[in-house]
Order: sequence, then C-alpha cells, then structure tokens
Amino acid sequence: MRLKTICFFAPDGNGGAEPPAGDPAGGASGQNQQEGGQNITPPSFDYEKLAGIIQGKQNVAEDTVLKNYFKQQGLSQADAEAAIAAFKQQKADSQPNVEAMQAQLNAAQAESRRLLLENAATVSAIEMGMDARTIPYLLKMADLTNCLSQDGKVDDEAMKKALNQVLEE
Repeated sequence: MRLKTICFFAPDGNGGAEPPAGDPAGGASGQNQQEGGQNITPPSFDYEKLAGIIQGKQNVAEDTVLKNYFKQQGLSQADAEAAIAAFKQQKADSQPNVEAMQAQLNAAQAESRRLLLENAATVSAIEMGMDARTIPYLLKMADLTNCLSQDGKVDDEAMKKALNQVLEE
C-alpha cells in the first residue's frame, strides 16, 4: 500500500506548522488586539433600531397578505381602501358617544326632579285648600329649590313653607 503525503498550505507560507518568528503565542495575541494595543470590543446592537426593522418587515408581510387576499376576492387596491374606510366609519358610528349620553342622563334627571317637585307642590297646595285654577301660577312663583333633600325625597315641611311664602307676598 502506498501512503500519500498531505501538505497543508497556510497563507503565511510556513504550512501552519510553526508560529511566525517573534510570536511566541502562535499568533493568538493578534486576534485580541488591534494596532496601538486597544482591545477589540464585540459589535453592539441598537435594539430599538432592530425592533423598528422587525416591525417594518411585519408590516410589509401583512400588506402583502392583504393585497393577495383582495386580489383573490377580485378587488383592486382602491376598492380595498374604500371598503376599509367604510368599515372604519361604520365602526366609529356604532361607538356610543359617552359625553352625549351623560348630558342626556343629566337632563333627564333634572326634568325628573322638576316634575317630582311640581307634583308634590300640587298635592300640598290642594291639601292647603288652594283653588285648582290658581295652583299653576302659585307653582311658577314658588321657590322649590330647597324642597328636595339630598337623597332625592321631597321635604313636605319645606314645600309648605315655600308655598306659604308666596301666599304671604
């Protein structure tokens, strides 16, 4: 059998068998230092920039999927944008307007309190023996603001006092 000799050739020309002259560490020290003796630092990553790149790639992928879906459905880009705009408008219209609802609720509560006071004042005026034709005028002149307690109940004594005050004037 015949043996073959295999030679390894290195770029330094010595076959990689011996370190270059004057380098006792075998060339390993040159990997950790640059010219001037400074240590090489590993490259650092800007994670915000990396996240931005990933997000951009995801957006492109999503747009591509949507475009392909709309093509399969037979819609052009303009049709798809119009459909999306119509959907967003419909969604916004279906959202309840909390401020308007709160204003309506407050107005309804105020009207309820006013009617409650008018009804109680009418009953009190009838109990006091007032003529039914003069009661609406009496109610318009009476100050009924202090006749409702904090818990929403009518204070009969304050009601009679307010009606008597109008009769005395």
